[in-house]
Amino acid sequence: MTHKISIIVPIYNTEKYLRNCLNSIINQTYKNLEIILINDGSTDNSLSICNNYKNKDNRIKIVDKTHSGVSDTRNIGIKKATGEYIGFVDSDDYIDKHMFEILLNNLENYNGDISMCNLEETCDLDAQSTNFCDNSIVYSKEKALKELLYDKNIGNYMMVKLFKKFLFEDIKFPPNVLYEDIYVAYKLFAKCNKIVYTPTTLYHYFQRKDSIVNNITSYSIKDYLKAIFSRYYDIKKNYSTLNLYNVYSIFNVVIKMSVWAVKINNYKLFNNEIYSYYIKAKKELSLVSEKELTSLFSSFEKESYYLLKSNNRNEFLKLIQKRICK
Repeated sequence: MTHKISIIVPIYNTEKYLRNCLNSIINQTYKNLEIILINDGSTDNSLSICNNYKNKDNRIKIVDKTHSGVSDTRNIGIKKATGEYIGFVDSDDYIDKHMFEILLNNLENYNGDISMCNLEETCDLDAQSTNFCDNSIVYSKEKALKELLYDKNIGNYMMVKLFKKFLFEDIKFPPNVLYEDIYVAYKLFAKCNKIVYTPTTLYHYFQRKDSIVNNITSYSIKDYLKAIFSRYYDIKKNYSTLNLYNVYSIFNVVIKMSVWAVKINNYKLFNNEIYSYYIKAKKELSLVSEKELTSLFSSFEKESYYLLKSNNRNEFLKLIQKRICK
């Protein structure tokens, strides 16, 4: 147990959930931890809770600062981290007691640079993890990037991953965006030789009603589109072998954000900004085989794609409404 793991916890007004989160971290079976709690200008009792836990556990360090958002908070945490490995936990979530032991063992056993586990969304503050079985998958850099773009098994979330610290040497989270992980995850993957994934559920992503994810707005939709297309153009420039999955990612996000827009009854956003992103995506079709592209789609995505391609927006909207009503 010689390797230190620095766990970074950004905290902003999460007093209702914070004790549960911290208990799950301090009770990890892997003990060589540096627990960096960063209070991002909370106006509730979050800082007081942090101080109480610090008095009980000398592995805890506290940074108290004015509110500047999760990106800046994470960047500060990375700068202060002294461990060889870095992990992230959101302060309204909680983790299985074996999480960091399993992730570190996988890194060492397979000589990986990033180790990740499965995530479950839950409304239960005491959900149980599934039993661990050693059916881990080892990805090369290119295969992992394909999976990240495909966004089915491997997602952008920082919280389910354990990173070698060196990966962050020239990478920072961008300020003033909602989906900062999208801007960063692929850059970290691109610096790896191996990425190890276990499908075991070890991270519990607590779904609270006031979270960003559960409050779709026109701003969040625009920000999501901007993040995916920013990533698209960067990958197009630097990793042409990923064109198929990269093109898939931008069509997929247009469809996904169309669904979000319909959920909040913002048809103006769909007809204007979202559709303009579809036109941008359509221009990229020459880079890939349409047959190969559509083979990646689910049945709903495929039907959506062909309706958009034929400019049949009314039928596309009906398809979305039918899906939402299911």
